[in-house]
Amino acid sequence: MSKNTNKNLIGQPILTQVLSLVNRNKFSGLAKKHVSDRYYKKFSTWTHFVSIMFGIYSRCDSVTEIVEGMIGCVGKLGHFGLKEVPPKSIITDGNRERDSKFFESLYFSLVKRYSSFLSSSRTLGLSIKELFIVDSTGQFYAPKLDKQPE
Repeated sequence: MSKNTNKNLIGQPILTQVLSLVNRNKFSGLAKKHVSDRYYKKFSTWTHFVSIMFGIYSRCDSVTEIVEGMIGCVGKLGHFGLKEVPPKSIITDGNRERDSKFFESLYFSLVKRYSSFLSSSRTLGLSIKELFIVDSTGQFYAPKLDKQPE
């Protein structure tokens, strides 16, 4: 009697389930509104978003880890809505050059859409001005907004 060593994945990867919470039509509308794909031929805003989300869910510490991890999942890229793994330099350029206002708008649209599922303490008085960002060079960013974007 031979042992079956074939391992089949059942269901969707967790990241795919999380990405399914993002309405692609709303996402595309925000990308057009913020003209976030203007200077990019192959690195769409969706590819950028998926790459960053992959890094978050895979607990990556660098863009190199994100790219290497995505290469390891190359057979599952279709689940994420991607055709190929973006190069490290392209992701880095996107992080540096793409306007963060798109991601800010996406964040607030998701909070608004799913606020009924979040505890009230998470959304009470929620504002982007509470967000502080430190990049890999140690530079500190604090957004200067008085109210939530629409």
